[in-house]
Amino acid sequence: MSHKQRPCPCGSGLQSSWQHDARGIPMCRTCVRCHTAKMDGYRADVINNPNYDADEPIDDDPPSFHQESFDDY
Repeated sequence: MSHKQRPCPCGSGLQSSWQHDARGIPMCRTCVRCHTAKMDGYRADVINNPNYDADEPIDDDPPSFHQESFDDY
């Protein structure tokens, strides 16, 4: 899978990259300007411990989900 370079959704116009949790699950896109602020919104164990406790239910992907559309991000 190729990762396209995209401007950050924060509006800075800077290039962004996906940030992932400790399990490799994409969380958000950040650039150098917003990285700290966005990552501060996550618990440290989510970022550092692949065995973090997730108490929200995990559902199947919604029927409208298409891998091709996710690949664009």
